[in-house]
Amino acid sequence: MNLDSRVIAAIKEAVGEAGETAALSQKIIVWLDSLASGNARLSDRDLTARHLDLLYEAVSDADDDQLES
Repeated sequence: MNLDSRVIAAIKEAVGEAGETAALSQKIIVWLDSLASGNARLSDRDLTARHLDLLYEAVSDADDDQLES
């Protein structure tokens, strides 16, 4: 893994503090590691859109419920 362990810990902590699952933090970490290793590029719009869709889908619906209130 190319990401610094402090970055990984910070992602896990932030996702946990937001009340989200460990699965979401793992998806973020995997994507960032792919970017850091050069296996993925933000300039690849299709791949970036797919990753973002996966992240959006992994976010809990609690925020949506609060917006509707």
